[in-house]
Amino acid sequence: MAAQNLRRYWRKSLSTLLVMAVGILACNVLYGYVDATLDLTSEAFTRWGARGQLMIESPVAEGAAQEDAAKVLLTEEAQRTIDSVLGETQGVMAYARLLEISGLVSDGRTNAIFTGIGQDVEKIRAIKGPEYEYDVVAGKPLWATAGTPSMIVGQELARTLSCKVPDVGFSPTKPGEKPEERPFECDRPDFQLSVVTNEGQINAVSFPATGVMDWGIKEINQRLVVLPMKDAQELMNTQSVSKYHVRLADGVSMEDAREKLMKAFEAKGLKVRVFYWSDRATFYHQVYGLLMGFFGFVLAITLVVSFMSLLNTSYVNFMGRIREFGTLRSMGFSKEFVLSLCWVESLLLALVAGAMGLLASAAVTLSVRMAGLSWVPPGSSNAVPITISWSAPAYTLSIAVLAVVAVGASAIPALKSTRKTIREALSDL
Repeated sequence: MAAQNLRRYWRKSLSTLLVMAVGILACNVLYGYVDATLDLTSEAFTRWGARGQLMIESPVAEGAAQEDAAKVLLTEEAQRTIDSVLGETQGVMAYARLLEISGLVSDGRTNAIFTGIGQDVEKIRAIKGPEYEYDVVAGKPLWATAGTPSMIVGQELARTLSCKVPDVGFSPTKPGEKPEERPFECDRPDFQLSVVTNEGQINAVSFPATGVMDWGIKEINQRLVVLPMKDAQELMNTQSVSKYHVRLADGVSMEDAREKLMKAFEAKGLKVRVFYWSDRATFYHQVYGLLMGFFGFVLAITLVVSFMSLLNTSYVNFMGRIREFGTLRSMGFSKEFVLSLCWVESLLLALVAGAMGLLASAAVTLSVRMAGLSWVPPGSSNAVPITISWSAPAYTLSIAVLAVVAVGASAIPALKSTRKTIREALSDL
């Protein structure tokens, strides 16, 4: 009966049907874009940035958990303990040591501030995986120049040091694809790195630039220097390291792995902390807050517009059918039955609108994924793909929420239209 009534009065509900369908389309497509963008950003940190899923550090203070907080260097003894624990922990796929370095870089004519890292080259390569191991836009990555003095510099820093580098951004290597090798030239063959060691001494060592990296953020590209761990330790006159990056095997819970490692370190008396990669990713949280805030705003507008449109349609529809409802009640149908009939009609309307919205969402999502679009965000140095993820839970939830909104919006006019007695309803004009 509810389906028959919906077909009979479809003209009165057409505008509301379209409004709800467009709302479902907007929410699903926007959520798919937000979800895909956050996944890309997450992968940029965990794989491209070689952070893995967990990071082992020793902050100078208990509350120093923010990104770039000061750290106590991990001694050789601490490193042996960490290596032993990581080697015995199931689910650890790869791990690497890193040493933070900073100072001045010079080509003999130009001086610039640099901030960078020394790293276990092959282990970092394992964390990045085949898609991201060829991490330079010109020259060769560190693993391709193993055994010879080498240094990677950021794209903008290379230009500051009078190097001629290609104006291209980094892109991951696709399966079956061979990385494109691009040459670059510098006016001077070597660059001198000058640092202040932990003992307060000034040390300087020269390295040739063998590769140019595009990290994706211009501010980082202006200062980035990457060295093999041995060379970085020689430069800083230390055998200590700043932190460990840990990549977990697929399917391993970060929470469980972190808890296991923390207990193992405590049992061995090692004062270190295990952070999630996101604890050290301020940029990720900024992107997350921006995208989710925008999605929440659009969702709120969609819910309000859908509710008001449904309320108006239900009021016009149900208040114009008071005599019909009175006739049903005179035939023995209860007031509760009439109310249920109104609610089922609104529910069916929401389901039809939801189906239309889902079909439109699928069409838009498929079109965008096949188009291969990209854009360069403000402050970024390379293009970011525009894509939309498929999300069955989001589709299901959107239909469920719309159904609840439809029933809620129809409650007020439905109750009002059935408030009259049977005699009053039959005499309604």
